[in-house]
Amino acid sequence: MAKLQIALNDGFAGDAVAVVVDGREVYNKAGVKTDLRISRADAVEVEAPDGGATVEIRARGGSATIQVDASRTPYVTVDLDDDGRPRIRGSAEPTPML
Repeated sequence: MAKLQIALNDGFAGDAVAVVVDGREVYNKAGVKTDLRISRADAVEVEAPDGGATVEIRARGGSATIQVDASRTPYVTVDLDDDGRPRIRGSAEPTPML
């Protein structure tokens, strides 16, 4: 198992957000709001299987999914675009906080 850090960054404005990893809801919170000083709304760290995990973000009635290998891409960042749709990116490096 590998650690997977999921950071909710820009665009959140008091939203209800759910994070699902491999079909298991690992985060569900209302009122998620971006702190504009650091471009971060919240974060969650979960155990994910080595080799591949499916991460789904649900917010504002929409959802987005990404497939990641948590042992190689342990950081996932999520932003909401101007229309409120989740945008997800995986990375081998953590997102710096402003």
